Formats: sequence, structure tokens, C-alpha cells
Amino acid sequence: MSVEVTFVRDSTYVQLGLFETFCRGAQRQAEGRSGDYMMWRQHPRLFAALDFYDQEELTSGLCFAHQSGLCVLSMEGVLQGAQLLSRWWQSGEVEASNLAMRAYVRVSSVEPMGRDLAIIAKSFRNYSGPCKVCCNVFS
Repeated sequence: MSVEVTFVRDSTYVQLGLFETFCRGAQRQAEGRSGDYMMWRQHPRLFAALDFYDQEELTSGLCFAHQSGLCVLSMEGVLQGAQLLSRWWQSGEVEASNLAMRAYVRVSSVEPMGRDLAIIAKSFRNYSGPCKVCCNVFS
């Protein structure tokens, strides 16, 4: 084996070691914040805020799906979050406290409307509500 190949292999292991160290630190930080994170994912104020989206309007429905999707993003990163997310998916109940099913059912109910992506994109371009400001999906 040449010196160059050995150096590259050894450098790779050094980088992997640094990456593992960084990941362990990030995981500890995530676990340290999980209590607050989990409290908000189950808080009545969050559920009430999500209820403000219009159930009958397509653009509002897409904004709802976006926001509720953000609520479940990376929940599996800590044990408590993974357990709650698993319970939500397994229950299949669509209720205010089940953010996974609320997001899924809302997105699924948009598809049968037969609107293609171009119509949805046009709708977002003309929408002046809060979702366009916070997520800027189609700008």
C-alpha cells in the first residue's frame, strides 16, 4: 500500500472520529432540550393555533400541512419524540393532539381535488397570508 493511500485512509478515520464526537455532543444537546420540545408538541395552545387554518380553502390547507409537518420534523431524534410519533402513527386517530395524522389526512384530502401542481403554485403566488411569509415555498 502506498503512503498516499494510507494517509487518505487514516485521514478518513480521523474525520469519522471527529464526526462521531460531534454527533454525540449534538445528541446530548437534543436530549437536554427534549422536555421543552415535547411539552410544546402536546400543548393545547399549539393545537388551537393550528385550528386557525381554514378547513375549506386549499392554500390554507397546504399551509396547515407545512406547519404541522414542521411540528413532527425530527421528533425521532430523541427517544421521547420517537415514542410519541410512533403512538400517533399507530393510533390512526385524527384528533387535535395527533399532529402526524392531522398533517397526513389534511394533505391526503387535498389530492383528490384533482388540482395539479401548477394550479397550486399559482394559488401560492397570489396568496398573501402568513404561510407565504414564513415558508416562501413558491417564491
